[in-house]
Amino acid sequence: MTQGAKFPPDSQHIPPVGEEIHLRDYIRIVRKRKWSILSVMVSTAFGTALYVLMQPPIYESTVSLLIEPTGPNVMSKAVEEVYAPIDVNFDYYKTQYELLRGYEIMRESVKQLKLHTHPEYGPRHAGSQGPEPGSEAERLLVNAFRGNVKVSPVANSRLVRVTVESIDPKLAADAANTIASVYITRTLEMKSGAAQAATKWMTARMEELRQKVEVSEENLNEFATARGLVNVDDRRRLTTQKLGDLNAQLVQAETKRVEAEARF
Repeated sequence: MTQGAKFPPDSQHIPPVGEEIHLRDYIRIVRKRKWSILSVMVSTAFGTALYVLMQPPIYESTVSLLIEPTGPNVMSKAVEEVYAPIDVNFDYYKTQYELLRGYEIMRESVKQLKLHTHPEYGPRHAGSQGPEPGSEAERLLVNAFRGNVKVSPVANSRLVRVTVESIDPKLAADAANTIASVYITRTLEMKSGAAQAATKWMTARMEELRQKVEVSEENLNEFATARGLVNVDDRRRLTTQKLGDLNAQLVQAETKRVEAEARF
């Protein structure tokens, strides 16, 4: 019988289909290549550690904001429905979160922080003089800053946390406080604008009603004069006088009745 070919002990031969693959075959391959595998692992670990050590530390600063709905309303119900038709429990807070992370708040914060002069942003996104308003450079600068800002509502509360990341701890703290300040100022401006608009609407409405009343009174007086009717005010005075006379007569009648009952 012809003897089959034999493979050397250290061969990486993978048995053909039908042959059983034993764990010891893999162990034998790993042992042969252990130094190569170890070298790759050490190189990878060393490279990762070196990369991490070379990266600057990232600092976080968080500010908490208490968002309250609009205060007591001094306007009429009609005006309230016109200027505040939202569901405070949902839409109001959702709107405030979007305002906080919105482009306008971020742009004003970037402007106040003068981020175009900061090494973390300036060299990459703007020149030394700063980007022009509405320019592509400004948009890139604002978006770069916004990418380091996170707005996180606190569940089951009216609190929202604004967190800013930066390689500069002072900038992280200043940025978080600036965003909160800009948001508060912008919210007050919006509420003030809404109040002014409501006041303007109420004033115009009152003037319109006053003019209608004047026209109605003129029409009523013309109608009464044309038909010889007594003026409404005169009729009111006559009616009041007549009621007074009737009350006096009633008192006299009651007095006489009491006297008559006493004599009886």
